[in-house]
Amino acid sequence: KEGTQERPSSSKNKDQYPLSEAAFQRKMVKLLLDSKSEIRKNNRQHAENLYNRGAPAKCTTIEQLLQFEKKLDNQEEYNKLIDLFMTVGGKDLRLVIRRMLQLITTNEVLSCINWDGNGDKISFNKKLKNIFQALVACASQKFKTTQENVKTKLQLVLKDAPDREGGL
Repeated sequence: KEGTQERPSSSKNKDQYPLSEAAFQRKMVKLLLDSKSEIRKNNRQHAENLYNRGAPAKCTTIEQLLQFEKKLDNQEEYNKLIDLFMTVGGKDLRLVIRRMLQLITTNEVLSCINWDGNGDKISFNKKLKNIFQALVACASQKFKTTQENVKTKLQLVLKDAPDREGGL
């Protein structure tokens, strides 16, 4: 038996590879479908967790927003807001901040707020500190940005609120 070599015990695996194109495609489709199924399952669980936490009712008046701000002194309520804000996505920081705020209030309410409270408007800086800190915490995780940058983008969102649908 000179010239013949014994096959290693893993020869079954070697006989299967390289895969034919059709076998490779079947295997890839199966892996993709399995992955898609796992992602759907995880998304369902995540959505159920968010639903169980309960998103806050949208504040339609300044008074409601100020009451909501006071509730955020409670760490559990603050964490719920962080969880809610972390579900928001977008292509840039300004869009994400606008979407986060739209989860908790309306453009009409945002139209009555500016950073410093100039004129007859409410001061975001003085009256809504917990909401601002939540915006900063989430935005810095999503965009690796600074508090100053979040403040600048927030000011733009507040400035443009009257021009958006539902603004004054």
